[in-house]
Amino acid sequence: MLTMICGIVATAAGAQTETSDSIRAQQLDEVVIEASNQRINAEVSTYIPMVRQKNAAQNAVSLLSQMSIPQISVDPVSQTIQTAHGQDVSVFIDFIPATSEDLKGMRTQDVKKVEYYTHPADARFQGAKYVINFVMQKYEWGGYTKLNANKWFGVNRTEGSVYSKIAYKKMTFDLFADEIYLTNRHTGQNSVENFRFADLYGMGPKDVSRVSEMRLGRYRNNSNDISFRALYDTENIQISNRIAYSLTNVPRNDVGNTLTYSDALFPSTESFTKTSSKDWALKYSGEYFFMLSKQTGLNVDAGYTYGHNDLNSDYTAHDDLSIINNAKEDIHELSVYLHLNWNPGKANRFVTNFGVQHDWNIINYYGNSPSKQKYDVGIYFLGQNYQHIFNEKWNVGAGLAWIWETNRISGVNADNNFPQTNINATWSPNDKHQLYLTANYGSMFPGSSQKSPNMLQQDELMWYRGTPELNDYKYTNALLSYTWLPDNRWQLSADAYLGMIKDRCVTLYSPTGPDGTMLLWGTKRSGC
Repeated sequence: MLTMICGIVATAAGAQTETSDSIRAQQLDEVVIEASNQRINAEVSTYIPMVRQKNAAQNAVSLLSQMSIPQISVDPVSQTIQTAHGQDVSVFIDFIPATSEDLKGMRTQDVKKVEYYTHPADARFQGAKYVINFVMQKYEWGGYTKLNANKWFGVNRTEGSVYSKIAYKKMTFDLFADEIYLTNRHTGQNSVENFRFADLYGMGPKDVSRVSEMRLGRYRNNSNDISFRALYDTENIQISNRIAYSLTNVPRNDVGNTLTYSDALFPSTESFTKTSSKDWALKYSGEYFFMLSKQTGLNVDAGYTYGHNDLNSDYTAHDDLSIINNAKEDIHELSVYLHLNWNPGKANRFVTNFGVQHDWNIINYYGNSPSKQKYDVGIYFLGQNYQHIFNEKWNVGAGLAWIWETNRISGVNADNNFPQTNINATWSPNDKHQLYLTANYGSMFPGSSQKSPNMLQQDELMWYRGTPELNDYKYTNALLSYTWLPDNRWQLSADAYLGMIKDRCVTLYSPTGPDGTMLLWGTKRSGC
């Protein structure tokens, strides 16, 4: 807050009154000028955090939570950032994609302002629809190291991390490492399942109620992350290269239950599920931005991940039932995306997007249901967006993309192509009001786990598998949002959302498992 006390001396001109040659002074009341910490227009909403907010914030997510930006929803527990209507928000720091490590290690005192964009026409934002961009204080040289330690009681979670940033002229280097240890003796849950079988174990139709009550739970998790990034940043060029390694080890995830049934075919008993897993991944990601001219910018982001997962599961119930499901998975993920923006004038913005993503997964199953599954999934897309901005009050745009998808899953081929469309409009009559409208039509595709053809046994009554032939399903949605910023203390956002899904993927239960038991599988049917 800036306070100014002004004294004004007025001098009368001419000789029209008796006091024309005299000087009169008057004491005025205090004049308070309050700077606006938030303003909004059709292109971007800008929020300036207060000093007390920056000093009190532990990290970037904590700062956003304290700022209470009306267009976004922040969950400080899960560290997620979404729009007020539940869409994911892409986070950037000085136009560079921010990782979770960047957000944890941010020195919040260096935040100058926070920008929120909808459908930005800047190649550095990589075609994202909703963007938070932190604008930071820049330094010629220097750096800092941030140590963080947390302890939770009840679930016995301990977390420690170190983040170091060093800047020298045009280069910036980041190093992050953390350790998380978690134990929990309250895992598991109670459940009641009601089954209707057509011919269970050859004994004809049966209705069985299975009641599972937890009697013990033991869980332990150790995870480590380490990453290093080198950033070259000038006015016309940004080059970022990052290498990261992550390891998650769950040596124990054990649950014991008491089982009772409504049918005498299954006597009351106790079950015990013993599970362990170990996942690690080595990842490279590169971000390259080049300002080709005053009107044209090109952003290229590329990444490659190699990972390996081990999962061991042993379920026992009764004296004669033991179900072992062990799996080893190798993961290869390769992606390259190009984003080209062309701004021929102040009002017209064009963004062309092209991308290739290819995943290769090999899963070997051991135990009661041994098999080997190979996944070869490719996604290719080409899109064009246009935004028209005028008078900082109107921002109207549309986008069209075409996506080609190839699936090769253990000998089953499923190829598809479909469009993605979007229209949007933003109206900001002044820096305190904004009305936003968007509508989308496109397709969503099931994940690899939903398409796995391997059939695995879960317990004495249930099996599950995926459906390799699953097709994509269409969605249509529309959003109308209003934001009002009356002053620095008050903010208001109201949304109206309509969404529909056609031929969505659903989970079905059918008594078609071995010996007439229940099979849980994924299929597709019309619905919304």
